[in-house]
Amino acid sequence: MNVPVPEGRPQPDATPIAERTTWRCATSRPEVVLSLRGAVDSACVQDLQAAVEQAHRSEADLVVCLEQEGSLDSCALAVLVTGSRRARRYGGHVVLYDAPERVLGVLRLTGLARSFVLRGRAGAGDGSA
Repeated sequence: MNVPVPEGRPQPDATPIAERTTWRCATSRPEVVLSLRGAVDSACVQDLQAAVEQAHRSEADLVVCLEQEGSLDSCALAVLVTGSRRARRYGGHVVLYDAPERVLGVLRLTGLARSFVLRGRAGAGDGSA
């Protein structure tokens, strides 16, 4: 079921990570909105990978809301970067929404910020140039 997304803030689910995919249609491409809460680490990286895979199989952009994220470890970051590179090959994107400054700092320091479209408090900028 496609639900129009109002302008502005994405509307993510509040369900467990394995079930956090919601169909939205804001542009010509559908979006899978994923809201991450708490530590996003190797313990839940398989669920994150499953959400990234679902977005790719569905030819949807993945919007990852990080506003309540406690931490993002290297395993989770690797999944998102790989998902972003794969999405770009097919004209898609991974959007990081409201990424905390500590996450943005790591992305900028490593040069990975350009792998994503950055939205929300982070800058309303587009890391993908």
